[in-house]
Amino acid sequence: MADRLSLCVNLTGDCTGDEADDMDIDGRIKRGDRTVAYDVIGACIDELTAWRDGLGEVLAGADTMARIAALAARKERRGC
Repeated sequence: MADRLSLCVNLTGDCTGDEADDMDIDGRIKRGDRTVAYDVIGACIDELTAWRDGLGEVLAGADTMARIAALAARKERRGC
């Protein structure tokens, strides 16, 4: 994750919409597409969320994580 993001710092090129749609993140980085940084950040967030959830299950157990998720959902519905 961090390696991909650090590669985005010096990118200066652009890929057109069609080109970008046909390439994966690594291909766009190699091509120099500077807008790929947004996709890299999104991928990092997704990976970190998965790691957080997995770690939570290991540390707290599935039942506890389910209760926490239910509490968070109720809090969100109440607008807190």
